[in-house]
Amino acid sequence: MQDELTVWTAAKDLGFISWLFAAVVGAPSVLSLTQIVFVDFSPTELLQWLLDGYNDLLSVLTAILSPIATVAVAFIEGIIEVPLELSRHWQPLFVLLVIFISSNTRALLDDGYPKPAIVFAITMVIAAFGGALSAGVIPPEGPWWLQGMAVGVPVLAMFTGMFVAYGIAAAALDFNQPYRKPLLAYLKRGVVLGLAAFVVAGTISLTGLIDTHAGLLTLFIGMAVYGAYWLRAGFADGDVPEIRFGLRLVGGFVFAIVIVALDAGLGLIT
Repeated sequence: MQDELTVWTAAKDLGFISWLFAAVVGAPSVLSLTQIVFVDFSPTELLQWLLDGYNDLLSVLTAILSPIATVAVAFIEGIIEVPLELSRHWQPLFVLLVIFISSNTRALLDDGYPKPAIVFAITMVIAAFGGALSAGVIPPEGPWWLQGMAVGVPVLAMFTGMFVAYGIAAAALDFNQPYRKPLLAYLKRGVVLGLAAFVVAGTISLTGLIDTHAGLLTLFIGMAVYGAYWLRAGFADGDVPEIRFGLRLVGGFVFAIVIVALDAGLGLIT
């Protein structure tokens, strides 16, 4: 008899490795971005030591991408003739976007499309890299329209990447049917969500709710909301891949909240 579709059965189905990835990689990425956005966020010495270690490790792991990032930024500078500075938050943001990629890649593999899954993963990593860089070069204290671009461009890049990836797979591989939705729908969703994110970030910046990084704040909170949306939709439709996708996105944020709560408790005790 098949287990009833509940949060617990879905969590078990997601697997130990996925949850370990969410706890060890996703949560520190969320906390690292939180500390960048909210400069008053003051963790205990222990958590700060762990975050510093994670940021150092992340710099090592992304070292292979750093020279590419430098060349890409210099290339853009030459086109727009404006000096650009790449902020370090592109690294944890890139990791969060990779979690997004891993969710869809797993769904493709489970549905029996290994070659399209490879095409998807490669194409989407490139899109995530471009999206993270675009957010990383936008000044955190820039005007409202730049804060809108800091979130709108990465969102559009990710969904355009999905459109391109599935398009390549449909044209070159045994993948002749749209995957879960019409191909053009991915591009339309990217435009709609990108514009919505642009408006939200611009509004946050204009109203002065936070002094810096309005775009970055909108982007990583938006990922949590997007994951929660698909988690709800998955249970409503009885669609296991949608639930997996939602859990993977939400998992890092859940563990980050747990870590902050434990850290706050430790701070009160000590």
